[in-house]
Amino acid sequence: PLELDGKRLLLSSIQDVTERHLASQRIRRLGQLYRTVSQCSQTIVHTDNERDLFQQLCNITANFEGIRMAWIGLLDPETQVIRPVARFGDEAACLDHPGFSLDPAHPLGQGLIAEAVRQEVPQWWDDLARNEAMAPWHDAIHKAGWQAAGALPLHKDGKAIGVFALYATTPEAFDPVVRNMLIEMTMDIDFAMATISREHARSQAEAEVRRLLGELQKIANHVPGMVFKLRQDFQGGFSVPFASLAIREILGLDPESVRADASPFFEAIHRDDVARVMHSINASAKSLLPWQCEFRLAGVREGANAWVTASAMPEHEPDGSVIWYGYADDTTERKQMEEALFLHRNR
Repeated sequence: PLELDGKRLLLSSIQDVTERHLASQRIRRLGQLYRTVSQCSQTIVHTDNERDLFQQLCNITANFEGIRMAWIGLLDPETQVIRPVARFGDEAACLDHPGFSLDPAHPLGQGLIAEAVRQEVPQWWDDLARNEAMAPWHDAIHKAGWQAAGALPLHKDGKAIGVFALYATTPEAFDPVVRNMLIEMTMDIDFAMATISREHARSQAEAEVRRLLGELQKIANHVPGMVFKLRQDFQGGFSVPFASLAIREILGLDPESVRADASPFFEAIHRDDVARVMHSINASAKSLLPWQCEFRLAGVREGANAWVTASAMPEHEPDGSVIWYGYADDTTERKQMEEALFLHRNR
């Protein structure tokens, strides 16, 4: 207080802080928006299940300032009806109905959901309680106090296959910044769905390959003789990625012992025949002509021979390796009969 001419005066200052307050609100909202975007981005990166991804995104976005419910629905291509598959927030029970039709003549074919998917363009609607196109949902809108909503189409393989919908209790909830954030998020969701689909297809293909290999193994194990796959890499190293169980009887080896390194396979060959066998394999690799070879086995008692006849078809691989798909059998008995017949004819 001040005194002037014996009177007490009160000096005060009034300042309009509206802009400062609004700026503070914008800063706080942008901070929350950044956290929401960051959470959604982390979820998209680390979630490999489509339904889990949808539910987590609904949980995160429905907690953003002003937004009170979020849900994701997918389109049934046969019935042309969009049915919610994930949802979170106020009055989520209002979605307990047959779905949203894409048929413009159907009562549930009006509104921003159908428009977003039909036009494949994000829809931003205000004053929901007075919008006649939202009439089927007016009871839920009044009860929840929703004033604005956004619906963004989701895509897979270039086609709209669903929608990401959000409802807010404040008319300014979907300002340009939030709209851009949601549009970018749906693009990330589209990318994530495509990635998950490819991964799912890859997993199914791998499972099918494992199943077929299992069946092939069973068939090969019941075939007389040994079915095998011989591989020579671009550096000249050999391996036997596949061999039926007959390798145990013919070569005395376990299939696993030659899967990565074929050294035991060649060590089982008689030392006097190894060079000839290797020469025939290398010639087949260069010409890509069928490989056929007879050879003796090592470790047989003196004066006796055990014979194996092998034949295989080579194929050149993109990485520079050569693969032979072949069959080998113990032909010792046949060779002995041939030798006996030769001796009989030359007596």
